[in-house]
Amino acid sequence: NIGTPNFSAGYVQVSYFLTGESRTYDKRMGRLGSEYIAKANTPFWLVRDDNGAFNWGLGAWEVAARYSTINLNNGPIRGGIMDNLEMGVNWHLNNNLRVQFMYIHTDRYSLAPNQNSGWLNGFGMRTQFTF
Repeated sequence: NIGTPNFSAGYVQVSYFLTGESRTYDKRMGRLGSEYIAKANTPFWLVRDDNGAFNWGLGAWEVAARYSTINLNNGPIRGGIMDNLEMGVNWHLNNNLRVQFMYIHTDRYSLAPNQNSGWLNGFGMRTQFTF
């Protein structure tokens, strides 16, 4: 009998729109809105004009970072501690299409005996379509 285990975790996140947009907020529910951004100031587009020059819209560009930690050690349970640092760029081509580029550094330590601690670096890319 190990009783009731108690684990702890948390994160802090920050993001900033380089192109001036802002995230929506639902005042009635007191939470972030279901739409991620209110509206892209200029959706992404790329065309040639009559003179052969390119005209374009940038879309919305956002930089973001998050630090998270979880402690899975409690009494006889030795699940370890894991810290994550994530940094990325989100490109909102329009209000329905987003491409994300993310770098992740993870460190796992304080494990049970004979378990390997270590760190991991990774890069990911994700495309998200909402409707």
